[in-house]
Amino acid sequence: MLDKAHPDSAGGGRVDRSLRRLLKKPEVARNVLPLLEDPRRPRAVTDNAGQVLAGDPAAKSGPSTRISLGDDTLGFAWGDGSDDIARTFGALAAQDREIRALGRESLEKYREITMLYSLAEKIIGAPDPTRIANIVCEEALRFLRCDSAALLMLNPATNRLEIIANRGKSFHDRATRDVGDDVIGRILGTGMGEIVNELGAAAPLEATNALTSVVVAPLRTNEKTFGALVAGSEVQRHFNASDLQVLNAVAAHAAAAIEVDRLNRDLAETERKPPDLIYGVNEVPPLGTSLLLAAQHAFVAMLSLSYPVLIVLEAGGDRMTAASVVSMTLIGMGIGTLLQARIGPPLGSGLFAPHVPSSIYAIPAIQAMRLGGTGLLAGMIMTSGVFSLVFSRVLRRFRWLFPPELSGVIVLMVGLSLAQLAAPMFVGLSPGDAVSTRGEIAVALLTLGTIMVFTVAPVGRARLYAPAIGFVLGYGASAWLGLFDDQSFGMLGDLPLFGLHVTAWTLPRFDVALLLPFLVAALATNIKDAGFVISVQKTNDANWTRPDTRSLSAGIVATGLGNMAGGAIGGVATTVSASNVSLASATGATSRHLGLYVALMFFVMAMLPKFNAMMALVPIPVLGAGLVYFASHLISSGFSLIASRMLDARRNLVVGIPLLAGVGLIARPDLVAGAPDWVAIVASSPLALATLIALALNILLNAGVSNHASTGLRFDETLAEYVNRFVSRQGASWGARGEVVRRAAPAITDWCEELRQTLGSDSAALDLQFDDFRLTATIRDLDEHGGRAAAENETLGAIDRAARNISRRYGCGVKLNTVREIVFDFEH
Repeated sequence: MLDKAHPDSAGGGRVDRSLRRLLKKPEVARNVLPLLEDPRRPRAVTDNAGQVLAGDPAAKSGPSTRISLGDDTLGFAWGDGSDDIARTFGALAAQDREIRALGRESLEKYREITMLYSLAEKIIGAPDPTRIANIVCEEALRFLRCDSAALLMLNPATNRLEIIANRGKSFHDRATRDVGDDVIGRILGTGMGEIVNELGAAAPLEATNALTSVVVAPLRTNEKTFGALVAGSEVQRHFNASDLQVLNAVAAHAAAAIEVDRLNRDLAETERKPPDLIYGVNEVPPLGTSLLLAAQHAFVAMLSLSYPVLIVLEAGGDRMTAASVVSMTLIGMGIGTLLQARIGPPLGSGLFAPHVPSSIYAIPAIQAMRLGGTGLLAGMIMTSGVFSLVFSRVLRRFRWLFPPELSGVIVLMVGLSLAQLAAPMFVGLSPGDAVSTRGEIAVALLTLGTIMVFTVAPVGRARLYAPAIGFVLGYGASAWLGLFDDQSFGMLGDLPLFGLHVTAWTLPRFDVALLLPFLVAALATNIKDAGFVISVQKTNDANWTRPDTRSLSAGIVATGLGNMAGGAIGGVATTVSASNVSLASATGATSRHLGLYVALMFFVMAMLPKFNAMMALVPIPVLGAGLVYFASHLISSGFSLIASRMLDARRNLVVGIPLLAGVGLIARPDLVAGAPDWVAIVASSPLALATLIALALNILLNAGVSNHASTGLRFDETLAEYVNRFVSRQGASWGARGEVVRRAAPAITDWCEELRQTLGSDSAALDLQFDDFRLTATIRDLDEHGGRAAAENETLGAIDRAARNISRRYGCGVKLNTVREIVFDFEH
């Protein structure tokens, strides 16, 4: 609509420059301005302040028409035909404003797309939901130019909102808050974003801050809202639909990334179960299967009950006392097994690790029985239990004292010690029997062959019952060939069917003279237990990288408590059973729920003396075949633990010398004949000797080894070889996993080559830092030429993309401190 009003009626205000910009356009200058230059008909165009922009100033004495756009006065047209001129310029101004608005909108869309693309790149490299939330809040704060941004997630367990990240002004003074009836509560219910430009009673927000305007977007996946992203301003502001659209897009990226992270974690947990396991540590086998598996383990554990009998008889005790000690030992075995499997940290490892009598305690236990009977034995075993509790705390604080290769040495020595017993038994030889018959060899071959066939045969879950099947066939073949001792079977009739056989209980006593041998035995036993707990952890986790020290320490606690309880009632010391750990691994059933059934069977067996005696009459060839089977798995597990870490010269000695000492004592037990008493105590068994030597060498040879190393790098043709040699050497000295070193070396090389190509650098400094959880590599560019700040700013984006590509390629964390310094973090 045209307005004939005089310019003076337009009123004051700022000068509108729309017409000035319009008249500078070539198309307008070429096609419209000539209409104003006719000298016979003076015409002019002025701005809203009356300044002539085009045409003849004399035209201002004639009629005028306002050039308007909506309610805005852009200027005036003067002279003849001012109506047409005003209409033309009004249309051109409207078109120009639409074009400029479209340009602004396109620019905003471009900024939004660029921001979302950058956000997606950053989120991909984020290691966890907290980092994702921090990145999202930073982008929301920057893009919307607001005062505060916070990401809140709903904890389904507590039904409270947790503030995962907050950038800018503080959103809330607490880390969690209730789901109230405010804006965030409504969004959690509706799943729809909201704009509140004036917070108040009608639109409250439960937050301790000074925000007056907010825009809130839901975190939503699979039709489920699990959080909210809040951006707000302390000064009242008009957030619009475009702001909400941007925040919704950012929140969608965050929700998808957090959900993917959760799914990856769930998948990783599932993939932790090795493919050859049938029942993992937390899986529950059916009742029938559990009972049959538990019976196998109870049978194998029975084979170790010869140790308490040996201790009592060697100390001059009678068979009635031996029977009482066996019954009490079975109860102690049940307590230890139950603590390990069913209780979990801090009183047990949370793993299936049955307890059996410990052979390492045999020599000091015989000494205690000879000096003070069952009372002194009970007191010293209880003392060793207290030592185990103390040792469990040391183990957590000084885990570097017990690296995986040391545990591997212990497991390997246990397997070799079993092999020493298994070899003569396999051919039917036993103390007092120096003649082997064809029948005994045939039974051993049948038993072992059956176990092997059912272990490797792809027939359902036959592997679970391979030892039981082999033992049953071995028993049957032994009976058919007449290998049982009729006199021993005749003694079964003299034993009661049910009852707890207990001789007179004696008050536990303590003798300081026996303290050293019992502490040595306890130390060796605890380190051995730690090795087997690590072995069980590795068996249950396909992605195993390092020992779980909490479970490890709790496993030692269970051993200590079990020995304190067992010793108090008159049993001998118990330890994690090598044979049972091997059996669980071989059968593919490591469920800790089996521990309950095995412990209950131990308690029942303690009250069945006739059954115990019958189970103890295992034919020697059958027992030998079973020990060969168990020893093979232990030897394999020991080698696997040793090979899980890189070894340098120091660690080769820590592994090699103890193994040589232990194997030498196995081959020549007379080596310590005539040695002082303290030597005889230390070398009471090959396992104890190897354990103590390995521990001492690990402390002595690794003392003073720094966990930090630095070197300079030259970017030439020898770079890759030098980096690989340096990182490998340091990794071996630290006992790092080879897989980590094989990723770290090429990642460092790739980054150095990127510096050379992008910044023209020719040298860098490399710092390596190692602990049991991570290997950190810091690379600093040493080229400090001046005048390159502009170039560095231009290439910062390329450097950042290269860093993230290396992070994805080699599976490591990355932190770009500056364009010249980067930190790679490899989880160990």
